[in-house]
Amino acid sequence: PFGLQVSASYTNYEAPKSQSLDGHLNETEKNLLANSKQKINKWMVAIDQMHSLQNGWGLSYGAKAQFTNNNSFQTTQTPKGETLPEATSHVDIDERIANTYFGFNKQIGKDVTIDASVAAENFHTPQWNEWRVYPTVNATWNVNEHHLLNLSFSSNAEYPSYWSTMNSIYYSSTYSEIWGNPNLKPTSCYNLSLMWQLNRRYTFVAFTDFQPNFSAQLPYQPSDRLAVIMKQVNFNYR
Repeated sequence: PFGLQVSASYTNYEAPKSQSLDGHLNETEKNLLANSKQKINKWMVAIDQMHSLQNGWGLSYGAKAQFTNNNSFQTTQTPKGETLPEATSHVDIDERIANTYFGFNKQIGKDVTIDASVAAENFHTPQWNEWRVYPTVNATWNVNEHHLLNLSFSSNAEYPSYWSTMNSIYYSSTYSEIWGNPNLKPTSCYNLSLMWQLNRRYTFVAFTDFQPNFSAQLPYQPSDRLAVIMKQVNFNYR
């Protein structure tokens, strides 16, 4: 009744997997047995407070904390029981994401509405400990009964999958290898759009998306052997 919202969640995720590879490619032969298990424990707690003030003003603020433990492994062996070190790894990593924000909304007359906020987020792992700022703005102007304008700017973070940060090789076939990358950075996403609605029927939108540290899985071929290596890497931006 006084604008307070408290939420919490817990996730337990386990994914065991076993794969037998028996492949031939020219003079190359691979007979491997790979066993892996991904085990994720994740806690999340969020608190939000909203206030409705006079003259059409509203205030909101809150915080969110997420704690994750990634306890996963992969072992790869030959039929003789010999372990391949490059395709065997184990991680027991604690990850923390802390986010706090402050925002406001304002009704100006009957035609203009503004909603804005700014969030500060910290991403902490054994590899990274970074703070980033993510603003959000949404403004709507009912020009008249024929025209409506909307300006929207949003920003957030996207984090790499847990498997993609494992420091090991996964042989998906005799020819294809999937390499992990422990140095993957999170991606920041910034989206800006301007929308014009004409006669409440036709919508025109101009937009731009900018993503520093954008990541994607790229293939490349080594010069010393016949193989294609798939590895997720960071770009400067997209």
